[in-house]
Amino acid sequence: MKEYLEKHNISAGALFIEIFSIVFAVLLALAVNEWRQARNDQKMVNAALIGIQGEIQQNKFFLENRLPYYLQMTTTIDSMLNAGHSRGNSAHDAIPGWKGLSPPLLQSSAYQATIATQAFATMDFETASSLSRLYAFQDLYYRLVDRLMAAALNGRLSDLGKVRSAFNELYSLGSELVGVYQQMLETMKSTEPAASPESPK
Repeated sequence: MKEYLEKHNISAGALFIEIFSIVFAVLLALAVNEWRQARNDQKMVNAALIGIQGEIQQNKFFLENRLPYYLQMTTTIDSMLNAGHSRGNSAHDAIPGWKGLSPPLLQSSAYQATIATQAFATMDFETASSLSRLYAFQDLYYRLVDRLMAAALNGRLSDLGKVRSAFNELYSLGSELVGVYQQMLETMKSTEPAASPESPK
């Protein structure tokens, strides 16, 4: 190596500086690229969380508007049964205030988009875990709604006792879901969106 440097009139110091410059340039380029990717990922996560927050607020609003009706139907049917109406009475139209099961329109499109765009994968673990639990609970509620709607269409909600049980389930589980929505919204409100990573010095 020494003979090669002397033969081509290259000093060891100059060679070291040239190698160092090349390595530094490569490392700097990698650092800048990593910073840009992290910045873009954080922007995507922040936008996803804003969308999910709006979706949760909307779902909470829809469900809260339905809960008074479910409770009203439960207490109304209780009063009818206490007044001597048969549990086997299938005259739904005779129930004061009857409007069918009236299920809420709960959305999950923002959450699904977050998963599809990989924003969920770059989200911090605690937030991702909390959102997974919330939407799993919402899915459980929707499965209850689907089951009750199928029962109504197939004539399996044909008496006051079963109708009363259906509304009681919708109200009880729906109230729990509203509480989960509220808790998640408070958590998201108290947590500032993460700032984009600083550029490499």
